[in-house]
Amino acid sequence: MYHSLPKEITNLVEQFSRFPGIGEKTALRFVLFLLGKDENYIDALAGQIENIKNLSLCQKCHNITASSSRAEDTGSFCKYCADPARDKGTVCVISSLPELMAIEATGDFLGLYHILGGKIDPLRKTGPEHLRINTLIARIKNDNVREVILAMNSDIPGENTILYLTRILKPLNIPLRQGFEGHVKISRLARGLPMGSELEYADPITLSSALEGRQEL
Repeated sequence: MYHSLPKEITNLVEQFSRFPGIGEKTALRFVLFLLGKDENYIDALAGQIENIKNLSLCQKCHNITASSSRAEDTGSFCKYCADPARDKGTVCVISSLPELMAIEATGDFLGLYHILGGKIDPLRKTGPEHLRINTLIARIKNDNVREVILAMNSDIPGENTILYLTRILKPLNIPLRQGFEGHVKISRLARGLPMGSELEYADPITLSSALEGRQEL
């Protein structure tokens, strides 16, 4: 479609087209926008993109954290896992970073997170083996966790993920450590979230109510 344009433009259009939800026409608009900017803007933008290489994943919860090298080599943690004021006995399981940001916006959750990196979705060929479930189980067993909150979107992939995690976590019947009686509690958000809704777009009041009214599984 854009074969008559210079190679520099078509190459950049192709790269922008790989972004989620971005087609060729929108990608071309991005390129034309950049063509109208001066060299200082282009250099600053290129520098910010270059800085992405300095980011890595928290070795505990898989959140994004700044690091000059890989997190698993440096033992680096994200700001939540490194915060001594956070409740390390409560772990909120989410599929992606936008959901973490939505929950943090409520100001009501003071525990830690575990980012699975997706949801079980056969249509997109995403199965349990593609998610960070093994590290979640290891955390529950080793980190004195008292409660695991399954905070998935109220859609079919979200429900599939909750059902699968419940089936593998409940039979483990992991006892509480450090002298506490009982077993690790497995819960989910309350039904205040409409079916088919996504956590990252839920308003803070609705999401806060869903957290407060979470139900044990």
